[in-house]
Amino acid sequence: MEALEQAQRSQADLTAIEAARRTIEDCDRRMSTYHATLDAGGDPGEIAAWMTGTRKRRMQAEGRLRDIERRIVYDGRQINEIIERLGNMPKVLNAADPADKNDLYTQMGTHLTYDPAERLAKAKAMPIMYPSVCPRGDLNPHAPQRALAPQASASAYSATRTWCLTRGRLSVSAATG
Repeated sequence: MEALEQAQRSQADLTAIEAARRTIEDCDRRMSTYHATLDAGGDPGEIAAWMTGTRKRRMQAEGRLRDIERRIVYDGRQINEIIERLGNMPKVLNAADPADKNDLYTQMGTHLTYDPAERLAKAKAMPIMYPSVCPRGDLNPHAPQRALAPQASASAYSATRTWCLTRGRLSVSAATG
């Protein structure tokens, strides 16, 4: 259990957290120095430029720190609960309504093929992430099917076709090259 808990934060994450905290501390120290310089009669325009750069560095470091720390970290109790819930999944599926199971297996992209000669069922899962739309999106919703999208250069030679398999059908969307 300890290994699972410790594996949630990689050494790279810990190093990045420490680096971001050091950067924030350095920026705070610099800002104090800039304020002291300003109070001592330093050039406000030049000091303002320094402060702007330092604020930017601090905000970037805070963003990196937030990105790492907002990741969910589970404690041992939570990990055990997840394992128990997943462990009960076969029982839940066996007791489920056949129509519900059919919907679940369809969403998972599960295909079963039974070979009666070998008395063997082969399972294949291809999750349907994009049920009816190409993940690249429709670059020109008003264009006729299989047409090239308008180009900034108005040159048909600068367009390329992108093929995307959706639900066993090929669909074409035009993309600029």
